Amino acid sequence: ARGGVVVDTRESGSKSCWDEDEEKCIGCSGSKAGNFVKILHQDGTAGVYVHFKYNGVAVTKDQRVYRGDTLGYVGSTGCSTGPHLHFHVITDPDTNQTIPARFEAYDDDFDFRSCYLPPSDSEGYSTNKPWWWPF
Repeated sequence: ARGGVVVDTRESGSKSCWDEDEEKCIGCSGSKAGNFVKILHQDGTAGVYVHFKYNGVAVTKDQRVYRGDTLGYVGSTGCSTGPHLHFHVITDPDTNQTIPARFEAYDDDFDFRSCYLPPSDSEGYSTNKPWWWPF
């Protein structure tokens, strides 16, 4: 994750609002709200990390965080069908307007490389296939 300042968190959600029978999320508030960490970056964008477990956020509002810091612990709160970390970048901490994000990873030779997610032909959905190799 990029470093920055934590501008908002929530860790009081204790459940998922995914309804197996209806196959959709229902009532995603209160104890069923997703736990999250929102980090303001130097360029004015914000990284949002969602679905931490109940009381699983490891940072506090106004805390400066750095790449490699533990933000929290994976859970399945909010609109979630199972444990995972949801991540997106927004243009402003007060909006939910998302923008593309660049990721960095090690390739098969353990060289550090940049990659982009999702690919332009994916209509915004990840296929979970290693589309970024070779760079």
